[in-house]
Amino acid sequence: DPACPNDEFNRPDTTGEDTLCQFNYAKTSSGSPAVNQLGLMAKFDHKINDKVNLFGLVKDSRRSTRWNFAPVPQNVEITDPASVAAIKSALGPAGDAIGTTADDGVLVFYRTKELGTRNSLIEEKNTYGVVGLNGTLGNWDWEYAFSKGRNWRYDLGISGYWLKSKFNNLIATGAYNPFDPNRSNTALASALHKPWAVESSELVSQNFSISGAVGELAGGDIGLAVGISKVEESYRIVADDQTLLKDVSGSSASLGQGSRDFSSIFAEIGLPFTKEFEVDFAARYDEYSDVGGKATPRLALKYKLPM
Repeated sequence: DPACPNDEFNRPDTTGEDTLCQFNYAKTSSGSPAVNQLGLMAKFDHKINDKVNLFGLVKDSRRSTRWNFAPVPQNVEITDPASVAAIKSALGPAGDAIGTTADDGVLVFYRTKELGTRNSLIEEKNTYGVVGLNGTLGNWDWEYAFSKGRNWRYDLGISGYWLKSKFNNLIATGAYNPFDPNRSNTALASALHKPWAVESSELVSQNFSISGAVGELAGGDIGLAVGISKVEESYRIVADDQTLLKDVSGSSASLGQGSRDFSSIFAEIGLPFTKEFEVDFAARYDEYSDVGGKATPRLALKYKLPM
């Protein structure tokens, strides 16, 4: 095609006899022209007394990203006789391949360059905090911690996205003829849409553990550790109605929400029979609100070669 724009390229058709003007997808497939990120972290420790310590950690990050994606193609089947005739006329000599009978249709495979690239904005916020106490109780070391984390993501289609139903109707009814060199983009712009989706998740946990020596063997102290934990997690995804109906070209999202919690308890004991040989036995039990419970035992043998 000698009239093919410089930013596109010609390629041979399936017969190898002619060339087709094809969209240069590799040139504009995707890109991230702007990324802004800010992070904050604070940590503290406070000694309440000789046996108890207070600690905490807070982290927060914000990220804003802009993405550009190539325009999306769309297949449109046109059966309206007047619209078929208009496309046939706009194609000039190439339109001779289109039949003239009223029941002949045209399948249009079209990429909306007139609407520009698909431009998206992604905003992300991630926060996490933990506060707890630790200390000693006789010969035992203990710790309790409470933590909470939240992730939030907002996707917004700023420009270049359109509704399939409106786009198909514009072409099928002849309101927009993509092959007409004098076509107006005003009608096509009426199909534009700004899709959005919001995803959020939250995790809350509490953990307590205590460890110490419960006796002595030839190889050293018998160490025992016991702990419990409880975790609650949830998520939620919402989006605009047109996206959920899969009516937005080049955009997708799902709708959903859910939550679950699980609790765990564990114990571990180390038996140093000699300086070279030790046996470790551990057991853990997890109980999930959605799938039930499971016990996991573990046995480990350690042997150190004498020097």
